[in-house]
Amino acid sequence: MSTITSCKNGSKRFQFHDANKNRHSITVPKMTSKEAEKLQTKIDELLMCKTANIPWDLELSQWVAGVGDDLARKLADVGLLPAVRKNAELDAFTKSFIESRTDAKATTRRALLTVQLRIVEYFGAKRIMRDITSADADNFKIFLLGKYSQATAGRTVRAASQFFRAALRAGLIPKNIFEDVKAPSEKNRSRMFFIDRPMLEKLFDACPDHQWKMIIALSRLGGLRNPSEVLLLRWSDINWELNKFLVHSPKTEHHEGKATRWVPLFDDGLKKILEEGFNLAKDGEVFVINRYREAKQNLRTTFEKIIYRAGLTPWPKLFANMRSSRQTELARSGCPTHLVVAWLGNSEKIANDHYLQVNDTDYENAGRWVGGQSECNSGAVPSAIRVQQGVLPSRKESHNLTQLYTRCGLMRLKTTTILNINGRYRIRTCDPQRVELVL
Repeated sequence: MSTITSCKNGSKRFQFHDANKNRHSITVPKMTSKEAEKLQTKIDELLMCKTANIPWDLELSQWVAGVGDDLARKLADVGLLPAVRKNAELDAFTKSFIESRTDAKATTRRALLTVQLRIVEYFGAKRIMRDITSADADNFKIFLLGKYSQATAGRTVRAASQFFRAALRAGLIPKNIFEDVKAPSEKNRSRMFFIDRPMLEKLFDACPDHQWKMIIALSRLGGLRNPSEVLLLRWSDINWELNKFLVHSPKTEHHEGKATRWVPLFDDGLKKILEEGFNLAKDGEVFVINRYREAKQNLRTTFEKIIYRAGLTPWPKLFANMRSSRQTELARSGCPTHLVVAWLGNSEKIANDHYLQVNDTDYENAGRWVGGQSECNSGAVPSAIRVQQGVLPSRKESHNLTQLYTRCGLMRLKTTTILNINGRYRIRTCDPQRVELVL
């Protein structure tokens, strides 16, 4: 706690001891006792934050930003304020902020640097941060939308807000001018592309070696992030007996319980390709992908060559859409959402916003999802039949359903869904026990 002493000329002297028991004093010009008490409160708050190493709250930050230069210099001399409090230049501060983010991954720092260059280009490197207004922030958003995609503009506005939030907490500006700027949505469905199975087979045929087959299979069939998760996969991570493998995820490791996840060894191609790769691996090889591990190796460039060799045209977000296609495929098959997001390592919201796709096939097969309206043309069980209470199926459908109920040992239940997934029938019932069988 600080103490106040009145001087003969009417000025006030504030004295306090720091954490090392060293005594410091600040003398300010003549002021009333009420004004002195208010200043004493702020000095005590600054002292407490410094001693406990905690950030300033919003009210204290705004007070510091409005302090005059003379008082700011005196507070800085006794260690209560940073030496550079005012007139922080945009380029210098934003660069120092990025350098201070030792907790962030290299990819995050590169992304922040990209935004930093855009901010400096627009506002100017020598622009004083406290002189940038909320109107300037609004105009910056308009500028971004005119030059970049909506998703890029959204990411830039959010990152810019990080810079100015840090400046606010350091007492360099009175407010975060981007706080009230609504960032454009980062959803961009125009860049979504579905890689179907015929395309996938062409890609496999065009691969220069089996390593690339595994890279493509892990991306498209395993749903792994490429290159981060694909290149970290080790042969020891694969549990052949339990039919699953452990994925290490640098992107989500900072979230509790999200550093790793288990993914099934899907038997629709992935397992076979990994088994072949294991048989081809040399003794002592640790990683599944052993050949393309150099930091300067550009997987995207090589993948584009494979796509052209397969007679296809490169699509937007080459590897992200491979992963998106897998998540969409699993969702269409009727796989429960909680399993899909657990295997892909994202959330239901992220999946809905950035992964799940709608294409022409969905419209062609819309009848599959309408109760009782699918037709059976081949005599086999329709791809999806929903028998509702009070709705009678056709004779052919009834015959097929009777056969399936007999095989399952089930009685006719009020509501039942039958799905044909890759030639295997999945029966779901809405009875209290939630019966679900796969034949």
